[in-house]
Amino acid sequence: MKRYILIICLGAMFGCTKNDDTPKVDDACIHKVLQQYGMVPYEENAPFCISLLQYNFDGNAYFAYSSCIEDRLVNPFDCNGVYFLTNDGKENGILVDEKQNLFARRAKYVGIVGIKVD
Repeated sequence: MKRYILIICLGAMFGCTKNDDTPKVDDACIHKVLQQYGMVPYEENAPFCISLLQYNFDGNAYFAYSSCIEDRLVNPFDCNGVYFLTNDGKENGILVDEKQNLFARRAKYVGIVGIKVD
């Protein structure tokens, strides 16, 4: 029984460590994107409806606009405003299914980076 408790404790100690393989995103990049959408940096437990989510895909940061009042397809974009899921990199371009499947499988959700405060 003591052995099981030791295994559980060791698993909790080493299994819950911070994930350091998440690349650091340039603060200027996040600031630029927040400013573009008229948002402020997210602080824990702040109420919000409209937010900016961050994902990491192949070592690059991507962002997605999210809103509780409108139904919208998540189309992640990078710091330069190039949209990932479309054939031409534009927000309203033609969606490419293969890109959508690839992003869904390999992107890592980082968290909320900004919110709109009214």
